[in-house]
Amino acid sequence: MIYLYQIGRLDRGVVNNEKVRFSIEKKFFESELSSFALKEHLGDKAKCVLIYPVSLPFNKGLLIDTTETDEFKKRLKSANENPVEYFKNPKKFFKAHPHTKIANDFIVIHSIGEFEKQVFEGSFDDIVLEIFIDLVERYFKDGIKELYIDISSGLNIYISALLEAVRHFSIFQKLGSWQDSLSVKLVFSEPIIGSSKSNYTIFKDYELKFKVFFSSPITKADLENFNLSRNIAKEDRTLKNKIQEMLKKFALSYSAIKNNTPLVVYSFEFHKEDDIKDLILQIVEDLKNKLYSDWQKSPQVEKNEYLKVFLALSFYMGIMRILKENSVQYKDCVSLAEIENNFSSIYQQFEMPLNEQLLKHEISNLTRPDKETRQTIIDKAKEEWQSLSEFLPGEGIFHSRNFIAHAGFERTVTEVKKLENKIYLRYKNDSLEKIKDALIKAF
Repeated sequence: MIYLYQIGRLDRGVVNNEKVRFSIEKKFFESELSSFALKEHLGDKAKCVLIYPVSLPFNKGLLIDTTETDEFKKRLKSANENPVEYFKNPKKFFKAHPHTKIANDFIVIHSIGEFEKQVFEGSFDDIVLEIFIDLVERYFKDGIKELYIDISSGLNIYISALLEAVRHFSIFQKLGSWQDSLSVKLVFSEPIIGSSKSNYTIFKDYELKFKVFFSSPITKADLENFNLSRNIAKEDRTLKNKIQEMLKKFALSYSAIKNNTPLVVYSFEFHKEDDIKDLILQIVEDLKNKLYSDWQKSPQVEKNEYLKVFLALSFYMGIMRILKENSVQYKDCVSLAEIENNFSSIYQQFEMPLNEQLLKHEISNLTRPDKETRQTIIDKAKEEWQSLSEFLPGEGIFHSRNFIAHAGFERTVTEVKKLENKIYLRYKNDSLEKIKDALIKAF
């Protein structure tokens, strides 16, 4: 699906249904907004979403030629004469906006400033989140393959908020997929106000690119004492516990891959993609309730804390997606050959070539012949479980450093057996907690 976003207008031209002649690739379109012209150019596969700042009706110049014969003009007059009623549900007003009937959908955002004695105490960060969560909801509902950001209209503050929201969303989308590349393009028309041109060119091929890396959006400190989950859920203990549980599982899966301990992701149960998605949408709904409780003053939530959670959960979803695609799932044991084969592909997808090399090196060390007997572990292993310590020299104490240094194949916690001439591995049940602790510390 292709989505177009543009800041909505409400001026004399809108009230009087004025159109402008736009040109795109030598084709001409008569329309009210540049995004409408682009939507017509792209065809039915494109959907246009308008972003209306809540302060738009409060413009004295709009009331000069207002009459009682036009339904929208009546609503405009009513909003100015009875703002208390308007602020109860500004979406009701914008449903009647002439441009809403052409667009596929719209959202209302907070405003900043004073207009016709109405004071708006919106927060820039809150406005960014309002646009961001709208993008997230539409992405989960319809999928977004291409995103056009039309900056031809709107005050600088709203355009800046739109661009920042799109940047965060693009990173959110990439962390959640690692494969499906979202195309984001900047759109703008030639200046219209003050110009006497007969038609205005729309430029649409300026691509915005955002790079992501295998780097966690949250820190170990965010997990301690429910710090981050408490900041988001506040007094909602159920939501707080759910967020904390998923963030800890994300930290474990992330640390296992980052620290090159692949057996770990077979040895612990993780959440399914749909469960993570459901939590993201639950947090979105909770955030919407906070943001839209007062249309003249936004709550000034902690944007960076919310983004940490959204990005971490999307990253968690992306990790689960890649693992599933490579047939990595919770199981009692796994062959060494399967680990090597699956994680060679996984590390390539995550662009971690060094991990791939280190894993192959550790597997080579594990399977190389003994210097004296020339026997390999496959020669010596039995068909019942044995501790890896029976095959490798060393101390009988678990060390976190050794665990990570040897790709998770630490001799005191790992068991091996031979089946159909293949080596299978698993962790000892009584060692799982210290393995988890070691990886959370190394997170």
